[in-house]
Amino acid sequence: MSSNARNPFDSFLKTKGPNRSDYESYSSKGFFSYPPNGTEFQTGYLGIGPSTVSGRFHLRYPKNCSINISKINLALKGGESFGYKLDSAQTVNNNFFESNIVLWSSESYDNNNNHDNNREQVSELDLRFTFKLDDDLPPSFTYNNIANNFSTCGVIYLLEATIYNNNNVHKVIRCICPITRWSLPNLVEQPESLIRPKYNNRRWNNLTNFGVGNGRSGNEIEDIIYDAKLENKIYNMGSTLNLSISLILPPTFTSSIKEVQLGIKEYQILQDSGYSVHLTKYKVSNSVYKGKEFIKEAIVDEKDGSIKENRYLLDLELEIPKYDIIPDFDFENTRALNHVKLEHQLKVKIKFGIFKSLILKGEILIKKSLSEKKLALAIKNGMIYETTPTIINEFDDFQ
Repeated sequence: MSSNARNPFDSFLKTKGPNRSDYESYSSKGFFSYPPNGTEFQTGYLGIGPSTVSGRFHLRYPKNCSINISKINLALKGGESFGYKLDSAQTVNNNFFESNIVLWSSESYDNNNNHDNNREQVSELDLRFTFKLDDDLPPSFTYNNIANNFSTCGVIYLLEATIYNNNNVHKVIRCICPITRWSLPNLVEQPESLIRPKYNNRRWNNLTNFGVGNGRSGNEIEDIIYDAKLENKIYNMGSTLNLSISLILPPTFTSSIKEVQLGIKEYQILQDSGYSVHLTKYKVSNSVYKGKEFIKEAIVDEKDGSIKENRYLLDLELEIPKYDIIPDFDFENTRALNHVKLEHQLKVKIKFGIFKSLILKGEILIKKSLSEKKLALAIKNGMIYETTPTIINEFDDFQ
């Protein structure tokens, strides 16, 4: 090829679209691109406003290798997927969404170009497409290493182009199409009290090494009076969680706080058809505080000067990750999923010694929502469904 010759794949290299790794079935002669100035297929805010998937499908064959094409179909499909460790291919189960369009046909091409029966071979096509997303679709997400039998599972959406030639032989080009679901910011406080799990009992906390047999009850951890309540149980990705805990320790409790661990665990749950449950825990956020950082107060008996109780006040803070976390969504108001569930849990571990800890837990929800400024702009531009006056008034200053 001379230096002035046109490379038929130049447009592919310059087009903004998915990476090669996003294609489950790939060909350099057919590929997808994002909408102009876009960085993804999805536009709009699914869950709180209308949302679409749009872009272009490109066909590129060298002029001397043009082919006779009868039709190009395009489908957007959504379902629960499983990737087996021994097989890299995705197995899709529970197809809950599919939308199909005829992207191109030889009949319409001939009619528009007045070729009648003298059809020209096709070598280059740039075809636009748009799919409207149903409001109740769940978002894309992936679990990793949930069970021994699976390497990945979750919800996957695919753009699937099927190219038919005149002999009805077809070729499929399949690309992953990530879908994001959004929530409105939480404007109403929903307090959540932390509780002690059942396993935080006497098994480790009442060992004789910690006072049993020396005139103590052996129930020191159980005798701790605590108050731990979150102002909200709903948090946005990237926000800050604040937690205050007050502790009242009995006078026989002589140990001081050594360390406090505050963290979030993501519970990824897979249910098989036989109702067995596989569960994986991922620590998605964690903070560690040393005991000297907390306020301690000894309450003294006025009569004899003995210590009646020891009190602690713990002010804790935790950053919710912006990325690398799967946001919660309303399973009840989205299409039914047969196999996957998701939970987030806040855990506090207050350590008084190697085997002497108070554990507190509470369920929290981590949402993907717009910032106040972006929400106000989206409302102004009609990108959000009709909302309550309370929400609109909250963001009048940004309009």
